[in-house]
Amino acid sequence: MGPGDLQDVLGGLRVEAHPDLLVGLDKSDDAAVYRVSDEVAIVETVDFFPPIVDDPYTYGAIAAANSMSDVYAMGGVTGFGLLGHLGEMVGASGAGVRLRAKDLPVLPGALPLAEKGYWSGGMKRNRRHLETTFGGRGQLALPSVPEALVGLLFESETSGGLIFGVAPERASAVREGFDRRRELCWEIGEVTQELLISVA
Repeated sequence: MGPGDLQDVLGGLRVEAHPDLLVGLDKSDDAAVYRVSDEVAIVETVDFFPPIVDDPYTYGAIAAANSMSDVYAMGGVTGFGLLGHLGEMVGASGAGVRLRAKDLPVLPGALPLAEKGYWSGGMKRNRRHLETTFGGRGQLALPSVPEALVGLLFESETSGGLIFGVAPERASAVREGFDRRRELCWEIGEVTQELLISVA
């Protein structure tokens, strides 16, 4: 289901406020978080992809992995693609973002496939949604970016990377922390005051 369709479905639901509901429908997230005590909270998700297997153990293992993927996807790059999730961040914060095309990590083999036009249905829905919403308001700028890379920025991912913003003065400390743990981390852009998603 594309982001526009999902908004249509969820838009009719009443958003309930409760002091113990830490993350609910108002956050556009992959799971809900409900506080049951000062030390414990429940993270709950409903997975819409039933495993297509006959073995009960394998079915349970796949379902559990899918559910955990939703939990780890909170504030992460998943089905709406990099630009889709940046769009959610921009919409919630009122700030913009400028990405540097040269710094975007791309999996080996992805660009050649993109150049041949191999896309998922998710990419087309994500692109249509963002071009209608942000593009329709003049808040999406992709000048001089190769078309194959533009498509990859809209491409849906499962268990994609985590995207987050930090204050510029803390960026080097964050990178060093990832390096110490031997985890990959890329600095791909910056937050701007102008309400615009741009890639250059």
